[in-house]
Amino acid sequence: MTATTLHKHHDTITNHNESAHVVIDDEPLSDYALNEIKEARREIKRGEFYSEKEIKAMFGL
Repeated sequence: MTATTLHKHHDTITNHNESAHVVIDDEPLSDYALNEIKEARREIKRGEFYSEKEIKAMFGL
């Protein structure tokens, strides 16, 4: 399991030795975006996704 920390005051996310600056948007997501997220969650529950290992194999990585 990976430990990730969101630092609100510095707008960074720290993941072990890596940091990324992020912007937190207070605007709500559009209906389209919400529907896409819901559909993605349904696909995951149905097992309709590729694992990282499978994707790497497809691209020869």
